[in-house]
Amino acid sequence: MSKLKKLVDEQIQNFLNKFDKDKNGEVSYEECVSYWRSQGVKDPEHIANVIFIQYDKNKDSKIRLDELKNGVVKLAAAYTYSLLHELNLATFLSRFDKNNDDKISFDELENEYKRSGSKDPKAAAEWIYHSMDKKSDATITMDDLTKFFEKIDPKKMGTYNAPK
Repeated sequence: MSKLKKLVDEQIQNFLNKFDKDKNGEVSYEECVSYWRSQGVKDPEHIANVIFIQYDKNKDSKIRLDELKNGVVKLAAAYTYSLLHELNLATFLSRFDKNNDDKISFDELENEYKRSGSKDPKAAAEWIYHSMDKKSDATITMDDLTKFFEKIDPKKMGTYNAPK
């Protein structure tokens, strides 16, 4: 099994463990909001909206395993976008750029994952680099971040309303 597939499978299982409180193999909109609320997030509905825009393809207010598998890389983008909702690109860059050279090196990213308690910080860093370092120069710059997030339509963020 490749490291990336192993990481994806681990991320899906972690997602289900955190959110799927009734253990039925799917995450409801309410479970998602409840999880973020329990984490002390200021706007849990916003983060749930971002996640559901990305994953709830059939708009039934549930994210199923097949929906997760089809878009797990987008989950990282949605989560990162939600961080940027509260910060901004420059603040995001500075959070990871420990030596202040306006670039995020692989080591800086891996060390941040280690600090945050990731089970496999190297694989997590490889996943981000695979998504963002399109020039393959072993750094993520403000330009890389900007181009990555230009792909996300900000008009859609926060507009999902779950049926009651």
